[in-house]
Amino acid sequence: MADNVRLSKVLRELNISIDRAIDFLESKSIEIEKRPTAKISAQGRINLIKTTKPLLYSECKYTLGKLGKKSRSKNQLCKINSATQTLHNIGFKF
Repeated sequence: MADNVRLSKVLRELNISIDRAIDFLESKSIEIEKRPTAKISAQGRINLIKTTKPLLYSECKYTLGKLGKKSRSKNQLCKINSATQTLHNIGFKF
């Protein structure tokens, strides 16, 4: 898993403007250049996702919290795999 990704990729994933992303990151004391080719850290990416897509982030964490249950249906396993993949894609470290 890459620690840093291009800002343009994150902007496309979250469907937000570069100005909004830069303003938010600067408010969190994360320095980044205002250009789409700039690299963003995994922590900056997670902070952006928590703020712009809180339901997605919460749903993934909630689903992963159920990993300890013994009996699971096929549907539950698909949800867990999907949640795991989503969090992995956004840079969440387990």
